[in-house]
Amino acid sequence: MNYTSHFLHICIDYPDEYLTSISGTTTCYLVTSLCFHTNQNRYGPYGNSQDGTRFSYEGKGGVLVGFHGRFSTCITSIGFYVMPKSLAMGRNSSFEENPRSEKCCRMSSLGIPRDVGPWGASGGKAWDDGVFNIIKQVRVQIGEPSKVIFGIQFKYVKKDSNFILSRFHGGTDHDGDISEVEINLDGVQEYLTGISGYYGPVEGYDGLEGITSLAFHTNKGKHGPYGQESGGAGYVYFTSTTSSGKIVGFHGRNGDFLTAIGVHMEYL
Repeated sequence: MNYTSHFLHICIDYPDEYLTSISGTTTCYLVTSLCFHTNQNRYGPYGNSQDGTRFSYEGKGGVLVGFHGRFSTCITSIGFYVMPKSLAMGRNSSFEENPRSEKCCRMSSLGIPRDVGPWGASGGKAWDDGVFNIIKQVRVQIGEPSKVIFGIQFKYVKKDSNFILSRFHGGTDHDGDISEVEINLDGVQEYLTGISGYYGPVEGYDGLEGITSLAFHTNKGKHGPYGQESGGAGYVYFTSTTSSGKIVGFHGRNGDFLTAIGVHMEYL
């Protein structure tokens, strides 16, 4: 297949203007459109916004300070890094004048947790567990026969070593069987480094979309996938950053089931 392309330049008037969110559309294979939102303007959409599944990230008061993703002949996925506004807007003359300086290259080692995602459908109620020291356990509920992730719950360890159990993120009223999977992590010897999965239409729910498959990646290996892996029409694959780091919290959206999930990353 032959592609034609041309470059579009977006000039953001930093520091008075800064990125707060992005939105767009994706298919199973590529990002079909992108729109960039700042505190002053909206740029786009660029590409074909009529095709694909819509996604968006609401800024939550933070500033987008970097991007990551995957590509082949086209961009197949895109993610981003977020900083609190008070930290991201700190002026630094050496950074501004020389973006390849050591200070720029060391941004990823600041030790500040950053939001990545969420990935999934646009509907549902937003939730955010926050940031913790260690994730000790993951509890996943999988529905039969629809194979959707009905809900998820996490056991966190706070900095004072006390445990806290998150709310159950998902639906509570379902017909049919629900299988539970518990992933127990050492926390120090084994910790979460990423997630991956699929989202798309849920069987028997009249076109509603949700997370249909989840896998959890650690520094030791992989747990899952749980649910139904599908690369068919209407289903979208997602994965969190592959940079060296650990997951220190989760956020997402839920309705009758888990509709979207994202992570808080701490980079090592």
